[in-house]
Amino acid sequence: MGTGFTKKQAYKARNADLAALLLALDPIHYRREGNSVRLIDPTRPRGKQVKAVSVKLGANWWHDFSTGETKNAVQYLTERMNYNLVDAIRALSGESVEYHPANTMDSYRSSMISRASVPLQFPEPTDMRPRQMYAYLMHRGIYPETIRQLTELGILYQSRNHNNLVFINRERDFAEIRGTCSFGSPFHSVVKNQPDRFWYFGVGKPDKVYVCEAAIDAISLYQLKLKEGTIDNAVYASIAGVANQKTIDRIRTGKMDVILAVDNDTAGQACRDRNPDLKAIIPAHKDWNEDLLKGKNPSLDDMIRNTKAGVTGSYRKKENCTAAEMAR
Repeated sequence: MGTGFTKKQAYKARNADLAALLLALDPIHYRREGNSVRLIDPTRPRGKQVKAVSVKLGANWWHDFSTGETKNAVQYLTERMNYNLVDAIRALSGESVEYHPANTMDSYRSSMISRASVPLQFPEPTDMRPRQMYAYLMHRGIYPETIRQLTELGILYQSRNHNNLVFINRERDFAEIRGTCSFGSPFHSVVKNQPDRFWYFGVGKPDKVYVCEAAIDAISLYQLKLKEGTIDNAVYASIAGVANQKTIDRIRTGKMDVILAVDNDTAGQACRDRNPDLKAIIPAHKDWNEDLLKGKNPSLDDMIRNTKAGVTGSYRKKENCTAAEMAR
């Protein structure tokens, strides 16, 4: 093992094809699927795979759908494959480095266990008036009163650095972070140390939970029902990505009626297909925020359906909720 690396090696490592390297190092645990390479467990049946890690062909980065992490190639080798920094750079720069692939899944599981024991680091809240937070959410059609209520519950704040929105759950083991830029694709990140955590707020004494893809969608669905006058005793939850099936499975273990409220797109339909026994409501446009912004206000009662039992569901009309009611 060398004692260091050159600038040329570091440059090559930063721009390496991570997918190609993984396929060459360990073709047993890494398989090509379409334009990506996935980490699989060969000891599990094909239909029982949890394909959380994905690497785009030709890319020097990777994404873990179970944790929301996106990092570079060097970090993958050092954090997930037990390389030290020097050997990782040597491998990515094209030099041969000994590797024992039999430990791949054990290393991945160990990294998840150790990650769960480390305290999470959330963005610090601003000590100024959260003007960007109010401006951005009001631009997205959210009432100022709703923003204030969520802030009072301690599950929404504006970060000190970058002025991002931070949707953090009460258990402080999950946060969905979103930029407040009104142009381009806003920054989006998730902080969690367990794959099944989520953000939520409740109204009254909940007997059902609406599972949405993002926090803004969950708030928008609540806002639509508020406008319609059909607010019911429910939890509005964000799983931060429709691919987070473990979160849906965890929510299903509760006693509340689970209603999928994911997007009206291909990924959303795939989620509904994966959970055919769950009720579902589908936005008229792509998501609930777009429905809210475009003034679409359909009867949500009529939209609730069960793929096996047909249309069902009833709601008790309720006036505007206070923060205390939302906290129950």
